Amino acid sequence: MKMKHMTAMLPVLLLILPGCNKWLDISPVDEISKKDMYSSTEGFYNVLNGIYQDLGSTSLYGQNLSWGAMEAWSRGYELNSGWSSHETFVSLRDLKYSDDDVMALGRTVWLGLYKNIARANEFIQSCQEKEDGFFRYGAMEKNLMMGEALALRAYLHFDLLRIFGQSLAKDAEGRDDAYIPYVTEYPSRVNPPLKSSEVMELIKTDLAKAAKYVGAYDTLDVNRSYALGAAYRFSDTPEPDWGRFYSQRGCRLNYYAIRAVQARVALYNGEYEDAKDFAQEILDLVEDGELSLVSSSTISSNPKMLDETLFASYYVNLVDASESWFDRANTSTYLAVEDPANFTSISSDKRSGMISNQILTLYNEDKNGSGTAYVPAVRLGEVYYIMAEALANTGDVPEAITLFNTFLKARGINSAAYQIPADADYDGFYDYLFDDTRKEFAGLGQNIFMFKRLNVPVRYSEGDMTTVVGQLVMPVPDTESAI
Repeated sequence: MKMKHMTAMLPVLLLILPGCNKWLDISPVDEISKKDMYSSTEGFYNVLNGIYQDLGSTSLYGQNLSWGAMEAWSRGYELNSGWSSHETFVSLRDLKYSDDDVMALGRTVWLGLYKNIARANEFIQSCQEKEDGFFRYGAMEKNLMMGEALALRAYLHFDLLRIFGQSLAKDAEGRDDAYIPYVTEYPSRVNPPLKSSEVMELIKTDLAKAAKYVGAYDTLDVNRSYALGAAYRFSDTPEPDWGRFYSQRGCRLNYYAIRAVQARVALYNGEYEDAKDFAQEILDLVEDGELSLVSSSTISSNPKMLDETLFASYYVNLVDASESWFDRANTSTYLAVEDPANFTSISSDKRSGMISNQILTLYNEDKNGSGTAYVPAVRLGEVYYIMAEALANTGDVPEAITLFNTFLKARGINSAAYQIPADADYDGFYDYLFDDTRKEFAGLGQNIFMFKRLNVPVRYSEGDMTTVVGQLVMPVPDTESAI
């Protein structure tokens, strides 16, 4: 048995890996401390914050699952095979999954996500064990926190499936083969992998419950501006009536972020009518003036586009962690954009300001104002993508094109010459999307999943890489090898 020391806002944890089904056995060293932790409302605050904090680390969404490994996997960078700092990224890009560095990366991601699923499960169960009156603000507070934990459980399982499972578009192998377990209990010892179709149903169920619980709070008139208002979503001021814990709703899976994630999940699952329904709820808020795409003139100074970010991970040391990767002065580590011409070929496209000297500026200390510690995870722009794709896949390509061109105008592309032609067919629509996605989601780690979801070649500067079709599946780690 091997013990790995984990740090977060939780007590020291013991990770036990005695066998292939034991990697979820995470137990506090001091059971008395655990009891103390759940003895007050503040203790519940600290535990939930600890999960979010750990997810923002570089091993997960602070690097590997955003601008790091996932972006390299999609050929987003011009990598140098002679640099040791790029070795893992090169191996992953080239689909050398059996290389030691890629195997180590897979174990880190797998164990990190399941560790936090275990934490979420313990949190959910601890909430369920308490009477409503235990919590300072009663049932609504209890359900809000439990709903966020349910959303986190679904969100993390979804990314595990997207990374370690086959594309759902790849016939039976995608839906009927089993790749990952869906874990809902703590402690949990025996968790056989489930069919991908079964995992997706559990993800949808958890998200539906989460939306109900979290929505009861976030949709109240007195609260909705803290999740919807660009000035409040990532700010401590003004402090909500219930206290500081309820500020910065953009750092948490708030109701509107959950709805966008439900749209993302439905699109990935090929449930286009559901995707439209979830996306429409968010787009209705744009119509009502409660949400908006960022002004194109601000993209160069705020390339993360936090004003339209519904959910972001937070890592206090993000600038320090990313600095050597996004500065050409670091001549053996920097990550250059693979296809800079894609950003700059349309002069009016304000996303050209997302790169400087072929380097992404999303994580530059001089950009993004007070938002340097955030990694966008769910943005409003993605909801336009989802709706457009869902429309195209339910027989309404013209409406999909109209909507997407509206989105392009918000990015500064006003000339019809650079928009999708109104008479484009289904393939023409997607041909444009494949180029645009390289800009819109650059540095966020999402591009790889579009190509995988559709089971199509990865698009990059040299054309379409056909050899990746059906191969974008990291191997499930042999947890015995992590002992």
